[in-house]
Amino acid sequence: MPERKRRPLWKTALKALAAAAAAVALLVLCGFILASPQVRHSRFGKEMERRLPVRWSQVALVFGKEEERSAALSALARTGSLRAAPIIVRATRDRSAAVSAEAVGWLGFIAPGASQAATLGLVSACDDRRIGVRAEAYQHLGAIYADRGLELGPDAQAAVARGLRDPDTGCQWEALTAAFQLYEAGEAVPQLRQALQDRLLSPPAVPPAGSLARPTFRMLRGLSHPQALWVPAPARRGAATYRAAEVEQLSTVLFLWVRDTPESRAVLREYLSKHPLTEERRPGQ
Repeated sequence: MPERKRRPLWKTALKALAAAAAAVALLVLCGFILASPQVRHSRFGKEMERRLPVRWSQVALVFGKEEERSAALSALARTGSLRAAPIIVRATRDRSAAVSAEAVGWLGFIAPGASQAATLGLVSACDDRRIGVRAEAYQHLGAIYADRGLELGPDAQAAVARGLRDPDTGCQWEALTAAFQLYEAGEAVPQLRQALQDRLLSPPAVPPAGSLARPTFRMLRGLSHPQALWVPAPARRGAATYRAAEVEQLSTVLFLWVRDTPESRAVLREYLSKHPLTEERRPGQ
């Protein structure tokens, strides 16, 4: 092709590229404007939230500041739409750890209506590099079983099992709570029962300052004898009633583990050798 004919093609391509870049820049600018507090809290914003709640929240989650993204998550979760679940799952990877942790909490909220998507999102959040996000995920994995009666499959229970060795001790305690909830109800899979027993045969982790588990840890360390400290979660279908002896058994195991003295470790090892947690257990047995 002659040189004089080739130049107009390059000019046309460059013009098209510049037009596309300008269009993208304009769309991004519009997104930031629509996600601003001034617009979202205006009469126009309230009307858009009423008419297009999912799409309107998506705009804020992409372009809004942290406060607007947090508010958008709340509005999105309360729509009750199945389309909200994958959007909230994506928000668990938000650039802000606070917004990500809040998204994890909303997954627990919407779990009854979107259990599969919510559970998958929680399992993925257990591998997040941010401590607060992981702790929230472990907590809600236990809660959606204990409080909402939803089943946790092998993948979710494997995430709880990994949490028992989480680098952060606060996350370990959240995972431990979920593991006990599943074990005491007779729902723990073999992998989780083995991980729970292995954890109880290792030194306990001291919860960090500010952790909700820290007062419990101190109380257990300070007791001179075990008491009924671990209250079992209600059975998923409400069919089983736990006996006081079963409550005392779990309390004693936890008490001996947290005391972490040569005597308590010896008693715990002896007990677990006779009554291993790896054996399948059903409520009432």
